[in-house]
Amino acid sequence: MKGAAISLILLPTLLLSVGCSSKLSRRQAERQIDAMMKPHPVGQQKKVMSPGGVPGFYIDETKDVMPSSFLLDTHKEYGDLVSSSLHKSRSSDDNLLYALNDLGYVNVQEEGPKTVFVYGTPLSYAHSRSVRLTEKVGAPKGTGYSQEYASGFSCYPPPNFTQCSIPPLIEMGHDYKITGIVQDDTHAKVNILIPWKLTALGLALQPYAKSIEVSENKLDAGKSDYYDYPALYAWEHLLNSHTGAGNGPATILFQKFDDGWRIVDENGKSEKDFN
Repeated sequence: MKGAAISLILLPTLLLSVGCSSKLSRRQAERQIDAMMKPHPVGQQKKVMSPGGVPGFYIDETKDVMPSSFLLDTHKEYGDLVSSSLHKSRSSDDNLLYALNDLGYVNVQEEGPKTVFVYGTPLSYAHSRSVRLTEKVGAPKGTGYSQEYASGFSCYPPPNFTQCSIPPLIEMGHDYKITGIVQDDTHAKVNILIPWKLTALGLALQPYAKSIEVSENKLDAGKSDYYDYPALYAWEHLLNSHTGAGNGPATILFQKFDDGWRIVDENGKSEKDFN
C-alpha cells in the first residue's frame, strides 16, 4: 500500500519532467516549415493571403545580393562625354540593362552620339539611348506592384519612385532536406540543404558577369587601370561562383513556448507575434 502511494506521488512529477524535456523531432520541424511555406491568411480578420515564407529559408551567400533597380518610365541615357579622356568598357549596369532587353523586359533603342544642352552649355556624348519598360513586366497598379507579379518584378507606380526591383537571380526550391538538429530544452537550430537553380535572368547575366571578371583579373594583374575595367558587383561574384543549379545550407530557428515549438526569426519572434 505504501509502495502504491509513492508511485502515485512520483507519476505526476515524472510526466512533468518528460513533458518539459520533449525534443523537436525532424517530422515536427518539417510539418511547420512546410505549413509556413504555403500561402496562408494573416491579420486579425484573416482575410489577407500572405505568400509563404520561413525566416532563415535562404542560402547565406545569396542574402542581400541583388542587381540594382531600374527606372520604370521611358527615359534617356547617355554615354561618356566625347571630350573625356577616360574610356570605360560596358558597365555592370549596362550589362543588366541589355540582359533585360534580351529577355524582353525592356526595350533599348540606341540613338547614336547626341549633344544635350545643360543650362545653355552643349555637352556632346559618345552615344545615347532610349529605354522603356515592355508589357511583359506588367503595368503597375495601386498596390505598388506590377499586375504581372509572377514575373518577379516589383514596380512602384506614380507618384512614388518610378522604378522596378529586379527579379531574383537564384530560385530556391521547396524540396529541402534536414541534415541535423542542434537543440536544448527551449531552443533548436534545424540545419537544412536547399536546392537552388539560376533563374532565366541569372542565366542571361552570367556571360556578362564572366566578362567583367576577366576585366577585373586584368586590373588585379596591373595590366589596366580602374577606368578601363570596372570592379565586380556582389551579384556578379555570385553568378561567377555558381553553376546552373546546386544545393546550399541554411538554418531555421525554433523556440519552445507553452503551446509547443514554433519557428522564430533572429530576434526570437514567431509568426504569432506579428498576426
